Amino acid sequence: MDAFEDLTARLLWREGYWTRQSYKVDITKADKASLANPYMPRPEIDIVGYRPATDTVVWVECKSYLDSDGVHISAFDGTNEKFAKRFRVFTNPTFRSVVSERLLEQLLEDGLIRPTAKLRYWLVAGRIAGACQESVPAHFAANGWTLRDRAWIRTSLQAIAKEGYEDDVVTMAAKMLGD
Repeated sequence: MDAFEDLTARLLWREGYWTRQSYKVDITKADKASLANPYMPRPEIDIVGYRPATDTVVWVECKSYLDSDGVHISAFDGTNEKFAKRFRVFTNPTFRSVVSERLLEQLLEDGLIRPTAKLRYWLVAGRIAGACQESVPAHFAANGWTLRDRAWIRTSLQAIAKEGYEDDVVTMAAKMLGD
């Protein structure tokens, strides 16, 4: 498991989502053909969450990028082909459509969601490149996607520090830093 994903899952849990990490979606041979990739392995989603109160499923991609410049708009606007593959849920509408359909079918079949569940796409980024502080959030908003950044993480951790004791690493760290 990835530590940043663990942190993100804990923050989502705090907001009322159940979560599954490294969730693999079964796709058919026909799906692979429509994606022009007959040997494609099952897509793996960093975190899938479901919030029963709002009947919302979230497909969450997690990128900490803590020791780098951060997430760049070029990863999402088609100008950087290498990074576009890493973020294909946001950059490839066919991939997003095919895998989303299978994801919802799979979750419903497993009894984990209601048939009326709405799917939302999230990116949780530990760092956004300085030059992209406005363009990345604007791009996400224009597409109806959710971007959670360092400020969301910080605010969530500060709130956890004020809450009751939980025996998990995130709560322990938040409480130790909150004093």
